[in-house]
Amino acid sequence: MLRATAAPPTVAHRPEPATLAVNHPQDAVLAEDAAGLLVAAADPLHPFLFDHPGDHVPGMVLLEAARQAVAYRSGGALTRPYAGRLRAVRFTELAPAARVLCARYHATCVFRVVQGGTPTAYGTFSYP
Repeated sequence: MLRATAAPPTVAHRPEPATLAVNHPQDAVLAEDAAGLLVAAADPLHPFLFDHPGDHVPGMVLLEAARQAVAYRSGGALTRPYAGRLRAVRFTELAPAARVLCARYHATCVFRVVQGGTPTAYGTFSYP
């Protein structure tokens, strides 16, 4: 008799802070698994990213996760945008983890946050 087996759980790890263009591990808001980058805010008491308790991922965390994703995917070439725009089309909940997708087009990067297969936010960054 054959039995169905559950897929092994996805193991995510945090990239080194320097590869995300942050100085301290507490500032990292990304993790990576075999399928890509995840929004994984480490510290809900972070004074800048979480200015009050909430039941969803704050827009500041989404924006910073996208910025870190671009820094990571560009190998450190694009770390500090001079302009950015984020549009949240729905709340990004705390679970399940949302994914950050990004693509570079010359000095512009576009990004999208997807949770459970549904886009929750998207935007752009401009670099010098």
